[in-house]
Amino acid sequence: MTAKLVRNLVQVQETVNVSVAKAVPVTVTTIEDGKEITVTRQEIVFETIQQQTVRNYSLKGLKASDGKGEIAEDDLKKKLEDGASVVISNGPLEKAWKKMFAEDVIFLETAGRMGGVRPGVRPLPAPINPGAGGPAILPIAPPKLVEAPIEKKDK
Repeated sequence: MTAKLVRNLVQVQETVNVSVAKAVPVTVTTIEDGKEITVTRQEIVFETIQQQTVRNYSLKGLKASDGKGEIAEDDLKKKLEDGASVVISNGPLEKAWKKMFAEDVIFLETAGRMGGVRPGVRPLPAPINPGAGGPAILPIAPPKLVEAPIEKKDK
């Protein structure tokens, strides 16, 4: 992931894997009433594509460090002016994990459940044309919760 400072926000660009559905024409030949019939129909296939997303983090909720130790807010702003490689964690990382990265990688620790994230992940423009058989991004619906009635048994 790469990050840069945009109007006092840390803007992180990352690549995520997204499942997409794609309509593919399939030609099938069948025999009906003794005659061969060729039919072309659309079948849906699923594939995973990579998509660029951008997340904005407030400087207030972030703790920053690198291979040398903690980074003050002013120093973080200077390092992010031209862009930098970052690792984002939802809490402190062990030193053993940090040793796996280059010394100049910046570790950003968010507060709680990604509390520093501003709402609205904004995907970068991508050529998507579902009408021409291209990939279509399918939204994933949240699971539906069903409450089961509780029956009381008399003793």
